[in-house]
Amino acid sequence: MAEGKQSIKITIADRSYPLNITASHEEVVRAAVKEINNNVEHFMSRYANRDVQDALSIAVLDNQEAAKFAGDLENLSLQLEEYINTK
Repeated sequence: MAEGKQSIKITIADRSYPLNITASHEEVVRAAVKEINNNVEHFMSRYANRDVQDALSIAVLDNQEAAKFAGDLENLSLQLEEYINTK
């Protein structure tokens, strides 16, 4: 194993995955896994006639929209900060 890396096991939608990550990224990875699992559970309860694959797909689409929105907000914030600093 490369120096600075650690082996962890994550579980998404009842499937386990081994990962080798840096210790500094563990908290971020575990938070992301928690959010994904929460989204999957939400969509599974909302759409009871769908399977886990459907819930995962919807969760991914939902997270992509959230990431795009967060990026747009960050760009707007930078533009506002630049505008304020020029005044």
